[in-house]
Amino acid sequence: MDIQFLSRFACFPDGELIVHADNEAVWVGHPGGPEPPLELAPLPSPADSVALSPDEQMVATGSADGSVRVWSADTGECHAQYGGNGSPVTRLLFSADSQRLASGGADGVMTVWDIPAARALAVATASSSAVTSLAFSPAGDSVAVGTADGRVTTRPPDAPEPAIGFDAHQARVLSLAFSPDGQLLASGAEDGTAAVWRAATGERVVGLAAEPAAITAVAVSVDGRLFATGNELTRVLVWELETSRAYSEPRPYAGPVAYMQFAADDTIGFTVAPPPSWSLSISFDGLITYTRPPWTFTVTTDGRVTQSPPVGGEGLMLSSDGAVIGMPTTVAAIDLPRTGTLFATGVWNGTVTLWDIQGPRPVAEFAGPGGVVQRVAFSPDGDLLAVTGEDNTVRLLETRSGQCVGTLFFDCKITAAFTAGPPLGLLVADRAGRVFEYEIANSVGGQSAGGQSS
Repeated sequence: MDIQFLSRFACFPDGELIVHADNEAVWVGHPGGPEPPLELAPLPSPADSVALSPDEQMVATGSADGSVRVWSADTGECHAQYGGNGSPVTRLLFSADSQRLASGGADGVMTVWDIPAARALAVATASSSAVTSLAFSPAGDSVAVGTADGRVTTRPPDAPEPAIGFDAHQARVLSLAFSPDGQLLASGAEDGTAAVWRAATGERVVGLAAEPAAITAVAVSVDGRLFATGNELTRVLVWELETSRAYSEPRPYAGPVAYMQFAADDTIGFTVAPPPSWSLSISFDGLITYTRPPWTFTVTTDGRVTQSPPVGGEGLMLSSDGAVIGMPTTVAAIDLPRTGTLFATGVWNGTVTLWDIQGPRPVAEFAGPGGVVQRVAFSPDGDLLAVTGEDNTVRLLETRSGQCVGTLFFDCKITAAFTAGPPLGLLVADRAGRVFEYEIANSVGGQSAGGQSS
């Protein structure tokens, strides 16, 4: 698989800011927001990697010439430029306090930059293979590096030599994460394997063959009891470390899982690429929560949807009669426009329904894609609905009429989200790591928009 969708997107589960790069530019903005995204320019060459600081004040970009730049997320001003050794920058990551930046290259070299001092703290060769993942410990006293040959090394940020190094996987290490106390280190690989290690020694605590799909995000719970994996097929699993038992069943979400983090109550906040305008989380018993103030929707494992705050003093249980879902695991996707009281659900047979929250009642039902609806997304003005299907298509539906006004076809699994205009655009990321952006005016008109990947 191409891992560019991991390195070219940055977003946190509890934030709304998204950074994404394509072959033309780097964009910073709020998905579906009223303002057009900010373009970072000029860049010497297309950005191979991006990172967003945890305080959402800075964006880092890494280019094919090996240069790293730090920008203001608000103004787009370039504050600093580092490096430029000619090896493409494959991964970037800020420390938790936003004071340090780690960069990894295709030549296996990892550098830690002191941002306030504008200097390199350490330059280290992690491997002869490309750097494919990075992780800072919560305290910032250790940085972990995963490489394409399956090795993991850890070291203090200012040390050129590793504290430990070990062969973690037989495939590229795509994801790394420390536990909140820094004692454990989780890793996930391209071959679907995942593991948890003692951070100080490299001793393996548990190894898992999660799924036959690349593990693109991992996390360890606050108490060290649970371990979560998210993969390129948009599935999240929660494991109990002591027993290696999976708590939640694999279910489709909105896109490739790019980042995840446990909360104190063992729920997992996660983001996907590109992220929806909802906050998403999953609990260890499989409940999925979609939050956009003031509304919160919860999808249960049997396909029911409940809504709060309650309407008329009662929680909303969705079905054609406003009471309860009839078929198990029916609801697969939800979205809510930024204005109005309508929201949309997509179900496993491809049907898309519009609901009036205040009713509660269904107001329209549309024919969606073939198979499972992987994602539904409203345009910022609520006039269009993008429906991503299991058949590798994105269909654009008019919310007033339900008419399909355009279809984009792809050759592998995809996910889509609207971008703010003008002009109104649709951002599509595919499983192969490619990113496409379409102007809606060029993608509608009753015929196929011809969005085949190329």
